[in-house]
Amino acid sequence: MSPGLFGSTLAPLLYFTGLSMTSATNAALLSNGEAVFTSVLAVAIFGETTKMRQVAAAILVLIGVGLVSSEPGSESFSGSFFGNLLVLTATLMWGVDNNLSRLAGQRLDPTILTKYKNAIGATGLLVFSLVSAGFRLPSLNQTPALVGIGVLGVGLSTAFLMHSLKRLGAVRAVMLFSTSSIFGLLFAHIFLGEQVVPVQIIGAGLMLGGLYLMNR
Repeated sequence: MSPGLFGSTLAPLLYFTGLSMTSATNAALLSNGEAVFTSVLAVAIFGETTKMRQVAAAILVLIGVGLVSSEPGSESFSGSFFGNLLVLTATLMWGVDNNLSRLAGQRLDPTILTKYKNAIGATGLLVFSLVSAGFRLPSLNQTPALVGIGVLGVGLSTAFLMHSLKRLGAVRAVMLFSTSSIFGLLFAHIFLGEQVVPVQIIGAGLMLGGLYLMNR
C-alpha cells in the first residue's frame, strides 16, 4: 500500500497544488528532483549498487535543478516560491515511491502493481477532493483533457515506469524518465507562450548531459 500512498496520492496532490502556484516551465524542470531523490535513496537506503558514471550523472541533474530553482533576478520565481517548494516535495514523494515500487516489482507483476497503485491513488485523491472546500465537478469541455491526463499522464506512464524499474533498476529508469521535463519545458513555451530564460536552457542542457552520461 505504501507505493500507492506516496506516489499516487500524496505526490500528485502536492504537485498539482504547487503547479497552480507556479509556472508550467518551473514545474517541468523542477520535476527532475524526482531523479535525484530516487538515486540518492536507492543508493543510501535501499542498497542499490551504482557506478561512478551514474553518480556523476545525478550530480549534473542536481546542478541543473539548482540553476532552474535559483533563476537570478526572476520576480516570477520568487513570487511562486511556495509552489516550487510543493513541486519539489512531490518529487521527494515520488522518489520514495519509485524505490518502494522497485522492491514490490520483484514480487508482483508490474502491470498488477500499476493497477494497485492507481486504485489506491484514485481512491485517496477522490476522498480528498470530496472533503475539500473547493471541490466542484468538471465541466463538459474539461472532461476530454482530464481523461487524457488520466490515461496518458497517469495510467500508461505509470505502467511503463513500473516495467522499467523492474528491468533497469531505480536509478537508471528514473534518470531516463526525467526527460519528461525537457518536453514539458518545450511544450510550455510552444503552447502556453511561457518565456524560457537562459538559465533554464543551461539547466536543461546539464540535465541532458547527465542523461547522456548515464546511458552512454
